[in-house]
Amino acid sequence: MKHHRKLTTALIGSSLLAAGLLSGCSQDMSGGGSDVSDGSGGTEQDSALSDITVLSDTDEAAIRAVIYDQYLGGQKRSDVEAIRASLHPDSVMMIPQKDDQGRSVLTITDDMHKEVEQWANPGLPDLDIAKFPILSITAADNRIAQVILKAEDRVYDAITLTKIDGEWIIASKVYILQQE
Repeated sequence: MKHHRKLTTALIGSSLLAAGLLSGCSQDMSGGGSDVSDGSGGTEQDSALSDITVLSDTDEAAIRAVIYDQYLGGQKRSDVEAIRASLHPDSVMMIPQKDDQGRSVLTITDDMHKEVEQWANPGLPDLDIAKFPILSITAADNRIAQVILKAEDRVYDAITLTKIDGEWIIASKVYILQQE
């Protein structure tokens, strides 16, 4: 159970960092930032950037299929099984939002599978998946990927996928409402 909690915490942290949602923790990918040496003559930031993986066409296509065919396509078709197939059994969802007192809070749904019935019923036959562009896909070590998705003019999703037994699957999702 301790390992599971560490994994969940790591996934939440990586999702929030990728979405730029942890206060004061947004990464500067422009080359500025920390100049702390990593002992090899480079900086820690240079070392971290070298871990970014260029996905193969096959992996990118597989990630897009999980997002568009299973996750969103399942919602469009009312296909509960397609949506479930896109999600790891322990996948989590997080929503940074304001509580009733106006304080910023992070609402965590520790079982995305609880949401599947709602997402699939009654289905969204008019859902225009073309209005859900992937803004970026970033990967590391060919085993973890972060997809930033713009969902129409409603929300931004930061979806973390992991490659398990050669298959990409959604491990976590953070979404925020788009600002008006």
